[in-house]
Amino acid sequence: MTIRTGGNIIAGSFTEELLQTKANLNLDNSTAITNCITNIPQDIKLELNNGTLTLKAGSKVYVPNGFEADGTTPKFDELVLSSDLSPALSTAKSQTCLLYVRNDGSTFDFRLTSLCSSGSSDPGTNATHYYNITTNKLICHFGGGGTAEDSFPIALFTTNSSGVVSSIDQVFNGFGYIGSTVFALPGVKGLSPNYRNTDGTLKNSNVSIGSVVTHTQTSGTVTLNISIGNTYINPTGATYDSVRNINVFSNGNDTMNRCLCGTVSYNNGVVKTFNIKTVFHALDYNDSSTISGWSMPSSKYIDLTLGASHSNYTAPANGWVFFAKASGSSGQFNSITNSTGGGLRSDCGAANSNQWATVNCPVKKGDIFSIEYTTSGETKIFRFIYAEGEGEN
Repeated sequence: MTIRTGGNIIAGSFTEELLQTKANLNLDNSTAITNCITNIPQDIKLELNNGTLTLKAGSKVYVPNGFEADGTTPKFDELVLSSDLSPALSTAKSQTCLLYVRNDGSTFDFRLTSLCSSGSSDPGTNATHYYNITTNKLICHFGGGGTAEDSFPIALFTTNSSGVVSSIDQVFNGFGYIGSTVFALPGVKGLSPNYRNTDGTLKNSNVSIGSVVTHTQTSGTVTLNISIGNTYINPTGATYDSVRNINVFSNGNDTMNRCLCGTVSYNNGVVKTFNIKTVFHALDYNDSSTISGWSMPSSKYIDLTLGASHSNYTAPANGWVFFAKASGSSGQFNSITNSTGGGLRSDCGAANSNQWATVNCPVKKGDIFSIEYTTSGETKIFRFIYAEGEGEN
């Protein structure tokens, strides 16, 4: 075997020694990477073809099913499909839904995300899905009455204006959520930063999820990092200290045996966005186009509320500010100034009335930017566009 790196050729014998003494192929003894996921089982094999969702044979889902014989350990049945599952779905138009598998593997169930919830007391409302953390059961309530028991959700999908499935937005391999509850599934592995070796290289502890673990957030509107250990998943305020190579809580205390693996945002205690890192993948010069593309605008954005001229705003992530307002007469203008980013500024004037004066400006997370305008017409666009490399959905 021969490997070419940066124009240099590494002989096969040296390569074998490198792999054996520096890092194995699973990367769980690497001293060059840390705080990352090294394995996510691809148990859910979901396809979309001409509006039809198909869960392929061999896919594995997990069904909450009460408790083990000790009465306290949550029990989760593994359900492996022996054949493809692709029942017809007829659902609301232009909506986002969670997808479930019936506990006997016979069909799909699905529900608008706004009608999926979790907690300790099932309200028993028709046409809802509820994960009861007290009974460890996930109940599908039918619109006309009656119930069924379902797996944890396996995916998030969107329908078009005709009510036909148009996209699979997220497949819950390894991790997922319902309502206020997030979960991690068996087989997920990661590296937890554990200070440094005496030679300065990164020191890690291995993290491996052995059974289904859950965490339910009951309140708050906040964005948190997701950490996993061997026996838990926990949204936390911990951040990574790259100098010491350790995760640190907001109170300054060091953490142990935690791998930060993504972010989750809650709105009044309900999951709003859920973003998990992919398995670690190294980049090189051949990936330069991918790397440069991460700083470019993505298709993800949030609309902002315009204040008075000269008002300040804080960038929620890395991305771009886009502002357009129509003129009421000639000579009116709009501008954006990134005061944190060295005073970077964008201006646009209108030569006539009823013209769009359009400006945009790049910002980093936490940057303070201001909007100045003399245009007196309608505000056409004021939004923050996430950079392609940002994880926000």
